[in-house]
Amino acid sequence: MSLIKWTPNRSVMSPYREWEHYLDEFFGGSLENKQSQWIPSVDIHENKIDFTLSIDLPGLSKKDLSLNLDDNVLTITGERAYSGKNTDARRIERGYGKFSRSFSLPENVNTSKINASFKNGELIVILPKAEEALTKSKEIKIS
Repeated sequence: MSLIKWTPNRSVMSPYREWEHYLDEFFGGSLENKQSQWIPSVDIHENKIDFTLSIDLPGLSKKDLSLNLDDNVLTITGERAYSGKNTDARRIERGYGKFSRSFSLPENVNTSKINASFKNGELIVILPKAEEALTKSKEIKIS
């Protein structure tokens, strides 16, 4: 399974960020959350019997999440609501709002046995490998 994360070229954006920083200092600070959506972090591990996805989702509950499998693509969606609406925020760095993460599953995943658990703000998704993929090594004779 491969996951490619896109990051913009930081050197191109640098002059704009310096200018924004100057304006923020001049006007006494502002809300700093400039991201349009929240993207939770995911760790992917593989061993001989399965793949494991670990997703940090602090502040969410099971009812805030949805997992769907469609055409061998696992999609995890959810939403974290902003709770400080009645306060004058000086700085907001945590992400809020809806998110969606999709993963193309390798062909050796047994999709009928995928399971997930959620505890202490961490979603664990176990993707067991198909029995064919778990075959033991065998010696090949040279003729």
